[in-house]
Amino acid sequence: MPSLVATSRVTVFKTARSLLDAYGKDLKACAGPANIILPIAEKACYANDGRNTWLIYKKSEISSPLLILSCTQGDMGAYPIFIFTPLSIAELQHEDIDGAVRELCQTLLGAVERKRVYSVFAVKPVAETFATVWSEVSGVAAIPEPYYDATFSYCTKSSITRSHSYRPDLVFELRRGQYEDIEGIAMLCRDFSRTSEPFVLDLDEAHREAQILVEKQQVWVHTVQRGDAPPEIASLVAVTRSAGDSAAITKVFTSNKWRQLGCAERLVRRVCNQLLREKERVVLYVGNNNPAAKVYGRVGFKGLGGSTPVEGVEPWSEIGFDRNQVELGQW
Repeated sequence: MPSLVATSRVTVFKTARSLLDAYGKDLKACAGPANIILPIAEKACYANDGRNTWLIYKKSEISSPLLILSCTQGDMGAYPIFIFTPLSIAELQHEDIDGAVRELCQTLLGAVERKRVYSVFAVKPVAETFATVWSEVSGVAAIPEPYYDATFSYCTKSSITRSHSYRPDLVFELRRGQYEDIEGIAMLCRDFSRTSEPFVLDLDEAHREAQILVEKQQVWVHTVQRGDAPPEIASLVAVTRSAGDSAAITKVFTSNKWRQLGCAERLVRRVCNQLLREKERVVLYVGNNNPAAKVYGRVGFKGLGGSTPVEGVEPWSEIGFDRNQVELGQW
């Protein structure tokens, strides 16, 4: 059951079922940007994990949620603090976000240990406000340089593009990952993590992640074969969060050996086409300095590389906290 803590505007939920019973409709109405909350909550309904906590901030008892915060566990460890708002950045300018985030932080401080809050991931102004306020109320300083500055984007059936690129000297195969692919997938997961400091995996951890992705059918691979050589896994795409009318691509990586062949673009397009048979949109976050943004733009993801604003495409940030005072998770 939910309980009121610290303020009548913040409600604490300790079970996913109670959260979804109360606010599942609100989350499903914005399933794209809520991909950091909704799919995890739906999975948590089938697991008895007392470490999960959700906070809801509402301006009044009859209003819709302004902010939904999660502090949850994933397959590979603790997730960052995720915060979702149904409002756009333009709409947030008319709200008292500082006050709302302060009440969330004060409540969170009484609900979890300080060391559990190793980073926050949210739309940029909310993440920055949380980092400032949490540092103040917890005494744990925010790290000045964000772990991740990204753009949230999406594609739909109407925006996705077609392509028929091929190489006569190579044999391509695009398919879901299988058990015999785990070793190759693990190598790519490890190499991907090395681009995502401080969330670096050793090979054993990467092997565990690869096994989970294959067992849950959450990973696709692009293999390349040259001549009589055995095929190799050149690229992978992982889709680990899916709920409502949206699915989120959460990992894309290509081996250095097979870059410049269009593998990532080819595989992302194939995965999106497959997902869009059942979903209305596919979403992802792309680093603002990541050249792959051009690849996603060619596939049909909106608002990448252009100067014209696109509704629903907004900046997000992950901001970390003093690593001497927190326990890092993994996502």
